[in-house]
Amino acid sequence: MKRKIFIAYGIATVLMCLLGLYIAVCFRLDTDGARADAGYRTVEQYEIQWVEDTTLPCGGMDVIWFPCDEDAVRGGSLCFHAVHQSVEVYVGDELVYRIRPSENNRFGMTPGNNWVSVPLYERDKDKMIRISLIPAYGSSVHAVSEIYLGNKWNIFVHVLKNNAVICALSVVAVFVGICFVAWTWYNRKNVKVDKSLFALGIFSIWIGIWKFTDSEAVGLFVHNSVFLSYFTLIALLMVYVPFIMFLRVLFTKNHERLWNVLMGANLVLIAATVFMQLAGIRDFRQNLVFNHLLMACLILAVFICIAKELRQNGWNKKTKLAVIGISSCLVGLVGDMLMFYLFKGLAVSGIGMICFLGYVIVLGIINVQESKQLMAAGVQAERYQNIAYHDQLTGLYSRAAYTEYINSEKFRKEDCTVVMCDLNNLKTCNDVYGHEAGDRYINRSTEIICNTFGKLGRCFRMGGDEFCVLMNNASLEECERAMGDLREQENEHNAGCPDEFPIHIACGYAGYDISCDYDISDTFRRADKQMYKNKVQSKIESKSSEGVR
Repeated sequence: MKRKIFIAYGIATVLMCLLGLYIAVCFRLDTDGARADAGYRTVEQYEIQWVEDTTLPCGGMDVIWFPCDEDAVRGGSLCFHAVHQSVEVYVGDELVYRIRPSENNRFGMTPGNNWVSVPLYERDKDKMIRISLIPAYGSSVHAVSEIYLGNKWNIFVHVLKNNAVICALSVVAVFVGICFVAWTWYNRKNVKVDKSLFALGIFSIWIGIWKFTDSEAVGLFVHNSVFLSYFTLIALLMVYVPFIMFLRVLFTKNHERLWNVLMGANLVLIAATVFMQLAGIRDFRQNLVFNHLLMACLILAVFICIAKELRQNGWNKKTKLAVIGISSCLVGLVGDMLMFYLFKGLAVSGIGMICFLGYVIVLGIINVQESKQLMAAGVQAERYQNIAYHDQLTGLYSRAAYTEYINSEKFRKEDCTVVMCDLNNLKTCNDVYGHEAGDRYINRSTEIICNTFGKLGRCFRMGGDEFCVLMNNASLEECERAMGDLREQENEHNAGCPDEFPIHIACGYAGYDISCDYDISDTFRRADKQMYKNKVQSKIESKSSEGVR
């Protein structure tokens, strides 16, 4: 019933989504407005000049100017994106906007990536708008983004639309990474689960954060642009170690030294970057070139390893997936790097993210499926092992488990006492009352033996009517008391179940004695000999008192 409800709900969900899609595509509204929205436009014609000034970080600044016409005033705002540039905006001779690093900053010389929004008034008509862009780094020299005039909210919606794909991919990357980390953490004690997914998940989270914080759209909502800019660079620094840890598992162990060198280089780069930042020697952004060099070394190392794998193992399924997936990811990253240098950080490429997500999702699905298959095989193997090491009738450990235990490292014969038990007249019970009665006799005797000796040691069923208990650090006095308890439970059962075949359990015990026992088998035989004497004596007493039923 639950399955049918689940199927019906799934069908209903699909139908409702299709209905919503139909409404979105086909339904229209007729709207008439008396006043049109001012909209927005980009400034296509403007003058730009590099003005030298040795007091500035890069020895000068870019100055842009253009007239404030009637359309600009009617739109209401001047908006543009500044990348690691201090900004001054003049309308005529009036300074109407300025952003720069605070003098109270402990370190750093960048104002970050900022969206500048300046309202324009009617009185600004026909005045000259002048924008001074003071770069903090050489990579920001002549980095001029689109300049918009018009309705601020329409401009921001336009920016959000342009960045929607990269932001969505970044969120998906973080979500996939969290799923991988949660999956491996949940199954951390299961040796069948591929732990490399944990490293891949951490890498996915960091690369998602990197791309998300690097997009223009995020700057619209985050006030602290300096934090956003530095966190972007921190995320980029942190992506290498988890990715290399994943590669170590993916490839054979022949490349361990190479991966260790690359991870060491990344950790050294992190330490050096932070030290130089705190000491005021070089900014994070200025060390970005070393980050990219490490990326180039990683790309080269991966292709070298792929070539060696192909030469050693041939073109198998695993190699195909590694070559196609990793190559696409690395090619995407190269594309992102080229976009960064060509457009001076003004454009964010989603090529690498798309390639990476495709590979990670496919790889994650394959690894999870393989882990589930291994886990299922492990459960089956445990079931078979349980059958091999446990007696099916009583649930006690079997003779095979006994042999395994006495040969294991945790077994200490010097501290062991062996108790042997035998069920008297079991054959007579089977012959006279049938095997069902015999099984009841065995199970009830097992309960008595476990109740008596279970807290003192391990109980084993060695054969049809033969049981063994291995007790650790048990004194002979404890064995005697246990024997008395066994007799009491035996008598209580026989008195309470007069219609059942009477239970008589013969017992004998012996502690390991280094003077006469070579190994535990000698102790076993001495306990068995004592048990046999008890069995004979018990049968004589039973015949003399009540006879055999």
